Amino acid sequence: MQVTDSTETTKKHTLETEIFSEEKLISDDPAKWPSRLSNSEVQYLVQNKPNCRIQLSYPTDSNGRSFSNTYFTRKFKNGKICDRSRLLYSPSQNRIFCFCCKLFANCNSTLGNDGFYDWQHASRHLARHEKGPGHIQNFKKWINLTTAFKMETGMIDEYLIGPHILPHHITAQQFLQFLNNDLFDLLQDVPLNLRYDSWLQLNGCPAHSARIVRDWLNQSYPEKWISRWGPVGWLARSPDLTPLDFYLWGKIKNEVYSTPIESREHLIQR
Repeated sequence: MQVTDSTETTKKHTLETEIFSEEKLISDDPAKWPSRLSNSEVQYLVQNKPNCRIQLSYPTDSNGRSFSNTYFTRKFKNGKICDRSRLLYSPSQNRIFCFCCKLFANCNSTLGNDGFYDWQHASRHLARHEKGPGHIQNFKKWINLTTAFKMETGMIDEYLIGPHILPHHITAQQFLQFLNNDLFDLLQDVPLNLRYDSWLQLNGCPAHSARIVRDWLNQSYPEKWISRWGPVGWLARSPDLTPLDFYLWGKIKNEVYSTPIESREHLIQR
């Protein structure tokens, strides 16, 4: 029989629960989302896209029809098969939603509002929805936001820090790893006197506010970090512009999107 330290186990469970509760701002079930998402909820969902909720079987309707996992992929006439990663299934309502259209709530399709459940015509409806101008616009907005949230960039005096490409869905543990392993490498060209006097300002990303990250910030930047729960608070949509908001991001977007982007690798190179 293996004996474990119940105190340590309880502490670990409490820490994991606290991190989870701090980061999970909204349900994974799209049927439970409000009709209009707040900016912080949109940002959270872009960075923490829910899983498709693939199941072995699904409830049948009054006609004996049900949702199928085959709808999570689309087969084109040339034989190419594409994943519908933006399609979400709601187990509570037995309906499907389009993630990007539900996210921005400006699409007339049922996939972006109350959900779709007419399984007899599901294939036809999905194909028609994906060709609609509203869906195409929402899909582009989602991709642009996803790309923006992957990158960390900073400024100290006249020194530009980064950019540094982060994981697609960054967690508190991954951001802590960035702080421990990558941040100081990015600061190598900054003179020591500027580093000692520098402050660290973070946005409203849930990973930035987890307890393990706050503990690191309190130790490495005591009373000198600005964030959602930092010693100096900062609203997610503060009207006060930072140098990054005022100039840098606009300049980068103008350069990056001056011509169409062909792939993620092309984007990073640009």
